[in-house]
Amino acid sequence: MISAYLPYFGLAGLVLSMLILGSAGLYALPRHRQILPPDAAEGGLTLLFDGDRLLDASAAGRAFFAALPAGGPGDWHRFLAWAEQSFGPGAAALHQLKTEGVLRIGPAADSGLLLRGEWRSGLQHIRLSPADAAPDLPSDTPAIRLRDAELARLRAILEALPLPLWTEDPREGIVTAVNSAYDALLPANIRDRPAARRGWPLPQAFPPGSKDGNLLTLGTGTGARRWRLRRLDVPGAPVRLALPAEETPAGDDAMNAFVRTLALTFAGLPIGLAVFAPSGELRLFNPALTDLTGLPAEFLAAQPRLSAFLDELRHRNMLPEPRDYPAWRARIASIGAEDCPGYEEIWPLPDGQTFQVVGHSPAPGAITLLIHDISHEVSRSRRLRTDLALGQSVLDAMEEAVIVFSASGDVLLSNSAYDRLWHENLSESLTLHRIGTICAAWRAQSTPDPLWSEVERWLQRPERRDPLEGMIRRRDGRALRLHLKHLPGDAVLVTFRSAAQRAATTPATSPARRPRSRATPAG
Repeated sequence: MISAYLPYFGLAGLVLSMLILGSAGLYALPRHRQILPPDAAEGGLTLLFDGDRLLDASAAGRAFFAALPAGGPGDWHRFLAWAEQSFGPGAAALHQLKTEGVLRIGPAADSGLLLRGEWRSGLQHIRLSPADAAPDLPSDTPAIRLRDAELARLRAILEALPLPLWTEDPREGIVTAVNSAYDALLPANIRDRPAARRGWPLPQAFPPGSKDGNLLTLGTGTGARRWRLRRLDVPGAPVRLALPAEETPAGDDAMNAFVRTLALTFAGLPIGLAVFAPSGELRLFNPALTDLTGLPAEFLAAQPRLSAFLDELRHRNMLPEPRDYPAWRARIASIGAEDCPGYEEIWPLPDGQTFQVVGHSPAPGAITLLIHDISHEVSRSRRLRTDLALGQSVLDAMEEAVIVFSASGDVLLSNSAYDRLWHENLSESLTLHRIGTICAAWRAQSTPDPLWSEVERWLQRPERRDPLEGMIRRRDGRALRLHLKHLPGDAVLVTFRSAAQRAATTPATSPARRPRSRATPAG
């Protein structure tokens, strides 16, 4: 009969095993939310910490903990930071809570709270209560006192702040609240009045409607100070702050005096000067700039930016029209950058004037433009080139072969007849030719003659000498009359004329003079 019940015993054993394993599993599960002590339900501010983590809290405790300043690596350190600030050195005992078991601290100087700590079952039990606790006080009284204490501390910080701070009505622009530093900026006759007699709205130390970043000077003489206004990005009514500017009024006066000295120095220069600050505005110019460009002094005195300055020049046809004006203007605006350390360009204008414009950066971001009218120099250069071209044309029209050497022995010019005679192209060659090279070419294309040695000695002697004439013969059989003479500036003129040309130009009645030697001084 027992054997008939064996299957049921096996089933019971399986169920019992599962119950035992399940019980063991329950003990292995991590602990979740703990039940607060019974006194927490009575309406106190209770916090329950498990190590560095806030495990549970009463309703007032949660409100209190949410009001604590953020900080620390965990919840317990965040609470300790507040306790050390509120209870002072007495809060150090919280570090020994595990060994002490139970401790009491307080009341706090700022909030009047009492702290009771207890180490129970491996957890830190913290309870905060007002020192003047009464049965009818609401449960969130500690959190309210904490917020009041924090608000009072923030107000004290703002009052002690040495920078003027104030709030404004966004619609009317009036001052609604100020700190002591702002109050100190008010005139003495207003500052000495009691707060009740100052009226509404509150007196304003700074002009209403001042924009963010404005520079304003308050006071006069040695007591004057420069302030830069800032608007704080906070919700609610606008909050303004005044920061001491880097520049002082005395420094500004010295800078203005220096700028005036520079203006007087550059006033008499014929070169137009335009100095642009790193912020882009025109800070300095001289009268020559208005004379050269035709820009009105009122326009320049308004401190236009560099882009507006160039646009106005373009509007008045006072700059060349580039193919890509925006890119050209951007290039000038980038003077001083790594890819554009300087700028120099010739501006041929539609009215015939020519400007030489030089730009450089005297300081990071600053740009200086110098505009020089070179119309006269350009005209003179063109006239000189025209005269040289005319002179070359005259030489090329001559039948005589002509070549001119400088005092240093370089070829200055020659004509077409010379190039044809000696098979050279000196007038178009860019190579520097000297006397020695030219004399060697003459010898190579002529029959041997002692005259060449005398010609080379005459050309290579630096002192001025009498003209030299003689006859030479080329290898092709042509006889040439050679003539050497000095020109102003120690230049030397050498001409070659064929015998037929000389015979044609000699008068029939003129007796022929026979030289004593092959090379005789010209009479």
